[in-house]
Amino acid sequence: MWTHETKDCMLDPHACIRDGMLNKLGNDYIGVIVLGIFNAAIAITDIREEFHYERDEDGEPIWVSTDHRDHVIRT
Repeated sequence: MWTHETKDCMLDPHACIRDGMLNKLGNDYIGVIVLGIFNAAIAITDIREEFHYERDEDGEPIWVSTDHRDHVIRT
């Protein structure tokens, strides 16, 4: 589960919190379920440059920060 605060919330013009859950990782996207309803994909062009795609020791896909190796995105 992740939470993201944003100023461009679709339901409220003021800052709000969006909840989501990672559901799939690919070499050029991160798949999420937003608010438990909406399926969305974050394209590689929208993922911070410090993150790169690789597989962990079990062969599972992960996105890892090159700046902080302990910052890992996994399902």
